[in-house]
Amino acid sequence: MDIGIVSSRYAKALFKYANEHKEAALTYHAMDRLCLSFSEVETLKDSLQNPVLADTKKFNLLVIASGNPTGKCIQEFFRLVIAKKRLEMIHYMAISYMELYRRENHLIQSDLTIAADLDEDIVGRLKELVKEQTHCDIEFKVTTDKSIIGGFILDFDSMRYDASIQGKLQRIRKRLLSTR
Repeated sequence: MDIGIVSSRYAKALFKYANEHKEAALTYHAMDRLCLSFSEVETLKDSLQNPVLADTKKFNLLVIASGNPTGKCIQEFFRLVIAKKRLEMIHYMAISYMELYRRENHLIQSDLTIAADLDEDIVGRLKELVKEQTHCDIEFKVTTDKSIIGGFILDFDSMRYDASIQGKLQRIRKRLLSTR
């Protein structure tokens, strides 16, 4: 069966189960941390698929990789995935769960790139700006990139607002080259 179909079915079942037990948000944060662990720890996928590693160790590895969640739903889900021998799809299940959670809770993920640390008040105002445009709650992922020199770049809902000095310099350069 297709990996996308299987992972989305598991994610839907987990979402329904977590909602029934009022642990949907907790599960969302655990899945977010699990996805982050997959991107940060290259050997995580191989370790989970290692046939020599005992299932209890794989379970413990998943719990640690997901930030030691306290909810029972996520832990029961990990046990189910291990028992059904679907660990090779756990990353896709986590991504599917997060997409489903965002869609159902009208949550938009937004990337904010800044040159230096911003005051929380400014970040709050940017969140409100995006919220007014989209009529959804916003989840900011803030990254620092000194190459933009100053200002910020805000990506959300397939739109980009580039208020960086680097972006302005590139636009000026493009205009100057096009007038030749």
